[in-house]
Amino acid sequence: MRGPGGGNSEVRNTNKTLQITNNYITTIGADYNANHGIDAYSIDGVTFAYNEVETIPQGGISLTRWVDNTPVGNTLVQFNKIRDVCKIMRDYGGVYMWGNWPNSRVFENYIYQSRSPFGDAPAIYCDEGYDSSSPYCGSWTIENNVVEQNDVDLYLHRAENNTIINFNGTLWDSSQDLSNTFTQNGSLNITAVKANAGLQSAYTTIKTLVTEDSSGGTGTLPSPQNPG
Repeated sequence: MRGPGGGNSEVRNTNKTLQITNNYITTIGADYNANHGIDAYSIDGVTFAYNEVETIPQGGISLTRWVDNTPVGNTLVQFNKIRDVCKIMRDYGGVYMWGNWPNSRVFENYIYQSRSPFGDAPAIYCDEGYDSSSPYCGSWTIENNVVEQNDVDLYLHRAENNTIINFNGTLWDSSQDLSNTFTQNGSLNITAVKANAGLQSAYTTIKTLVTEDSSGGTGTLPSPQNPG
């Protein structure tokens, strides 16, 4: 998902007010590994909910901004089930965020078994900013996510002004000199988050339609190659 472009207008480069829901995405990128389950550039007012993303060579849901100063924000990532990502590539995660996203939220997702061959796959990854004028990944609220069996559960690279609520997991924090707020309020219900994440009941049968990959196989990714 990328902005439609057209002229020099930054507003025209933004996908707005969309609902990306109840998709089942699995075992993509067997031929070209640098693929995310959902890859969104330059979006505003978009909701990603009730998706299941699993067995992915790169990131699960990736949210970034295009090369100009396109405004982004007002984005909601909630109730998704994300498993077994970063199987081949690195430097992404279950939910990956790049840049400053005002009024945006990662809420009640179930992210588990993100394990890369390099041992550095985060469930949630706040990376960095766009450029020297906006150098940090910021303005996210990350709340009530269940993160289990990942290489690391939350990675704050160059992240500032994010609010992390009810986080219980492993943390890599390269932003310790920056302002990020961690709070606990007791509202996380792990069992309920797991039960609610992923496809809603009316859509679960779509998983039976996924029977083979692009080569006619049953959906296994090739072994990762050492980049060195």
